[in-house]
Amino acid sequence: MSGPSATTTYIVSTFGTLDPSVVASTSAASFQHDFRNGAVYYYSGPHGVNIHACYAAYADFLNHL
Repeated sequence: MSGPSATTTYIVSTFGTLDPSVVASTSAASFQHDFRNGAVYYYSGPHGVNIHACYAAYADFLNHL
């Protein structure tokens, strides 16, 4: 997903703080700009983990089903 979106869908996004290819804070800022109804979470890990890597993000996701 990239670029501004007019969606009102609640999107949960997580960014790994140990990802060598992506700066989590930069990606999170871009996500928040593009998806204003979303939530950003960070986890201490690399890219490509499952949703259970950040329990708070997982719980938030479930609460919005």
